[in-house]
Amino acid sequence: MKDSEFDALLRSALLEAARLDAEALTEGEPEAPPRSLEYQAEMAALLRDPIRGGARPKVRPGLWQHSRLLRSAACLALAAVLCLGSAVTFSPSARAWVVHFFSQRFEDHSAFSFQGDGMDGPDDVLYRPTYLPAGYTQDRSQDDLPEDMAIYVNDQEQFLYFSYMAGNTAGTFAVDNEHSTEKLITIGKDCQAHLLETISPDYPSFLIWMDEEKGAAFLIDGYVSPEELIRVAESVQAQ
Repeated sequence: MKDSEFDALLRSALLEAARLDAEALTEGEPEAPPRSLEYQAEMAALLRDPIRGGARPKVRPGLWQHSRLLRSAACLALAAVLCLGSAVTFSPSARAWVVHFFSQRFEDHSAFSFQGDGMDGPDDVLYRPTYLPAGYTQDRSQDDLPEDMAIYVNDQEQFLYFSYMAGNTAGTFAVDNEHSTEKLITIGKDCQAHLLETISPDYPSFLIWMDEEKGAAFLIDGYVSPEELIRVAESVQAQ
C-alpha cells in the first residue's frame, strides 16, 4: 500500500472515530428547558439570516450582538465536533490529522467549523481584502466590531461582510442555505471554497473557505455577484 493510500485511510478512520465519539457525547443528555416565544422568534430570525439576524434596517447598531449570539449558539450545537482536537492529542502523528475545516449541512442552515492545529503560530494577524467592488468603502459606524470582522457598504446601503478565524482558535460560521444553491469551487492557491449563491434578491450570497497557507478560515457575504465575491476573497492579505 502506498503512503498516500495509508494516509487517506488513517484520516478516514480518525474522522469516523471522532464522529462516533461526538454522537456518544450527545446521547442521554437531558432535554433542553422550554424557551420563551421571544427567544424562539429571535433564533428563527438568526437562522434565516445569520449575519444580520433577519433584520435589514438602514443603521445596524446591534449587528455584533446578533452575530455574537449566533456564534455562541452554533458553537454549543457543534461542541462535540470541536472536541476532535482533544480526541487525538495522545499521538503527535495523529495531531497532524486534526480537521482544520469541517462543514455540515442542515435543513435551514449550513455550519462551517474551524479548528486550530494546536501548534505555535500567530493569533493576532489582521486580514483584510485589498479589493472591494466598485462603490464600497469600510463602514466606520460599526466601531465596536472585533478585529476579525469588517463591514463595507455602498451608496445604496448594500453591505458586504468579512470575517475570519485564525491561529489556535476554534469556532463556527453558520449561514442560511434555504435561499441559495451551494457548490464547491477552488479559489486562489488551490483553496477549496463553499459558494452559496443566492436565489432571492432579498438574501446575500456567501463564500466560505479555508486557507492552509494562512492557517485561517474566512467568510464573505454580500449582495454582489459570485465573481465579485471570489475576487474579494482572492485579494485577502495580512495587514
